[in-house]
Amino acid sequence: CLAHLEDSLYHTHATLADVHTEGSLVSASLDSSKRHLAQVEHSLQQLLVQEQELSQQLALSHQSLAHLQHLQSETERESLQEARLRQEDEVAQEHLAHEVSLALDERQRQVQQCQEHVQESEQRLG
Repeated sequence: CLAHLEDSLYHTHATLADVHTEGSLVSASLDSSKRHLAQVEHSLQQLLVQEQELSQQLALSHQSLAHLQHLQSETERESLQEARLRQEDEVAQEHLAHEVSLALDERQRQVQQCQEHVQESEQRLG
């Protein structure tokens, strides 16, 4: 019976050693999993920071785009206004040229009348 108890005790010690070894392996595996989880959490934090940075860059890009669109709109409006003013200037110059032409024609008519009067006066006097 004692031999049986010794044998049973030996198996119990062996089983306890196996359990202790497995426990150590599980503990090591758990420690490794914890380290891996910590690395994953760290990577996740870095990704969240990158996401925030990218979101800020995207917001700035949207602001820049809106500003550029506003400037483009202003430039187009100014170009249209410049073209309109150029056209109005051309019309005004044409109108002025016409007025000057009419004034010159009138002056030439008056000069011609004066010349005719002078010739008539010379003929009467002469």
